[in-house]
Amino acid sequence: MRAVKAWAVIGVVGVWLIGYFLMGRLDRLLARVRPEAGAAEERPPAPREPDAPLLFCGHDEQARALSNALTGCLPGLQTLHMAELPAHARPRAVIALLPDDADNLLLCVQAMRLRGDCLTIALCGDRTCASLFQKARVVHVLLGACSAQAVLNIIQGGRSACIDGEKA
Repeated sequence: MRAVKAWAVIGVVGVWLIGYFLMGRLDRLLARVRPEAGAAEERPPAPREPDAPLLFCGHDEQARALSNALTGCLPGLQTLHMAELPAHARPRAVIALLPDDADNLLLCVQAMRLRGDCLTIALCGDRTCASLFQKARVVHVLLGACSAQAVLNIIQGGRSACIDGEKA
C-alpha cells in the first residue's frame, strides 16, 4: 500500500513539473507570436522623434512668402515642391498650402498614415470641401489666407482666426 502511495505522489509531482515546464514554453511562444500579449509593460516606451521634420508644401507667391517667414522661426522646416511626401518622411507637422484642395487633403492623409500624431494644417479653397478635411481628421483647416504668425501660433499649440477664413 505504501508503494502505491509513493508512486501516486511521484506521478502527481511529475505531472505538475511537466505542466509547469509546458506552460513556460507556451508563454514564450505567445510572447513571440503576439508581443503585446507577452510582457508589454517590460518594453521601454518608443522614443519620441524631437528632430522629425516640419514639412511645408506650397508653390504660389503667398506660400513662398509664408515659407520664408516661417523658416527663421521654425528650425527644421523643409519645403516640398510636389504634392507627395518622401517615403522616409515621418513629419511631426505638415503645412499644405497648394492651390488644389485634393492635393492638400492627400498630403495630410499621407502624413497621418506615416505618423499618427502628425499635426496637419491644410488650406481649403472651396468651403464646400471643408467637411471632407474634417472627415479625414485634418487638425486645422484654413479657409482663407493666413499670416506667418497665425500659422506659427497653430504649430505652437494655439488656434488662429484664419481657420474661420479671416486673416490674422
